[in-house]
Amino acid sequence: MPTMLEKLPTIMEQGSTMLTWVLAAIFAVIYLFVLAHTTTRVIVFLATCLAISPLVLEKLPAILEKLPAILEKLPTILEKVPAILEEMKSIIEVLVQHYMLPQILMIITLVTLCHFLNRWQGF
Repeated sequence: MPTMLEKLPTIMEQGSTMLTWVLAAIFAVIYLFVLAHTTTRVIVFLATCLAISPLVLEKLPAILEKLPAILEKLPTILEKVPAILEEMKSIIEVLVQHYMLPQILMIITLVTLCHFLNRWQGF
């Protein structure tokens, strides 16, 4: 069975757009909580809470029902964490080196541009 690193080119072909959007969302969150004004942060936080709360309340009984089984498997999961982190490290290195560097640079540039446009009084 091929490892995750061996499957990476196939995964990247199928999911490069999704990964770009995930990175954009991460940088948007960084922008929101680091650079945006306090009022904007509060409005977005409240809107997110209002949007998510019905979904969470709907799924809460099912989550609580599965909690004992999850806690039972926790030691086994924790044993696998170092191997998972090592695999993730190698995947991230490959992503940054070969696939995502142009998109990451583009997103950083866009976030920086938005920051300066936001601070510029005449715009």
